[in-house]
Amino acid sequence: MTANAPYVQIPLYLVQVSPGEIKVGIKIAINGGLPMLYELDTGASGFYPAAEIPANKGVSSTSLAWWTDFQAPAGIASFTQKYSSGNCYTAVSTPATLTFEGNSYIYSSETNAYQAGPVPAVTVNVGAVIGATNSNNSGFAENWVQSLTNANTDIANGDSVTAGPLDSYFFGDFGIGLGNAANGAADEGAPVLAVLPQFPFPFCTQFTIALGAQPCEADWKKATNNTIAQGVLTLLVPPTSFGDNPIPVAMNPATPPQFYPSSGVLPFPPITTFDQAQINADFSLSNPANTADISAVPMVLDTGCPSMVIHLGESGALSLSTGSQLEDLLIETGTPNGKGKITVINGTQVSFQPAVTTAFKADNGANSVSATLLTANKPGKQNGYVNTSIRTFFDNTVTFSLSDGTLTLYPQKG
Repeated sequence: MTANAPYVQIPLYLVQVSPGEIKVGIKIAINGGLPMLYELDTGASGFYPAAEIPANKGVSSTSLAWWTDFQAPAGIASFTQKYSSGNCYTAVSTPATLTFEGNSYIYSSETNAYQAGPVPAVTVNVGAVIGATNSNNSGFAENWVQSLTNANTDIANGDSVTAGPLDSYFFGDFGIGLGNAANGAADEGAPVLAVLPQFPFPFCTQFTIALGAQPCEADWKKATNNTIAQGVLTLLVPPTSFGDNPIPVAMNPATPPQFYPSSGVLPFPPITTFDQAQINADFSLSNPANTADISAVPMVLDTGCPSMVIHLGESGALSLSTGSQLEDLLIETGTPNGKGKITVINGTQVSFQPAVTTAFKADNGANSVSATLLTANKPGKQNGYVNTSIRTFFDNTVTFSLSDGTLTLYPQKG
């Protein structure tokens, strides 16, 4: 990057959605409406904001106070976006203009200093959420409707909005994972992809997430509404360094790759999608009785996941087939008969090369490592992968460079 290049910085928010479970928020205004808090999610692709209160018990759908001009576009079929949490959105692809908190910084040769201005607005296709369910929670859809209704009422009464339908805090999912769009049928509209690679050039070419150190219990006791204003999302490179001893890792391309809108049209460089498992790393589990050293395991670096999860494939190194390295390091727990949840045996050392998180011993508490068995209804993930969780982003500042397909880890000090 050339000297005195422009850059953008957007503030982030840490939200403790339940004891020990932290997620990341970002405030965004849609089409000039009220800014709302959305979950910043590196483990999912595309922006999925709540667009209307779904029709319920004979009552027609209702537009939302922060997106008053929303109308489902004619001739565009809805589609579904599913998450590993069990959440499933019914969404429709539609263009929206997004504005963010924060500032852009442009260097002035006249003053020999950066001048602050607003973050450039960006118009992209989003997945407007018109319905939501959860396969693990039969009351999720009703709670979604009630939460949106309450928020609309609060805004109409001039009251502050303190609760959202997603995890009780967020109004949708700001997915900045770099994977392909969920909507692919001919009648499902323009692709809903990550927003950051669609910013004006050159801001589209690189972004960095710096969350800082994980807040302690005392920090949360002082927090208002379980929310701490902490962390910065940076587009391009500020004058100050992101950190010492950077660790660059090649990102995995999506299969097949998909181009972002406007990508490759001058002055934009061609920018393609990357796999949801952004990188590969060597994964090691060891205790006095057993060791598993597994090379080139796909890694999902996911701000939306509270603790590490090993997603076991039906075949390959991350499987429980005969002779598996993992078989003697996992135990089924969670129900009276010992079946159900799979966890890593207590006291097992967990480490990575490169160190996407610091090495630790599994204790089924703060250092919990669970496992799930992938099945045929999750196509494309049958070889298994590891979700490293939000822990990666507390252990590192992380830069995604789309121009050269490199992810860089900057280990946190202390």
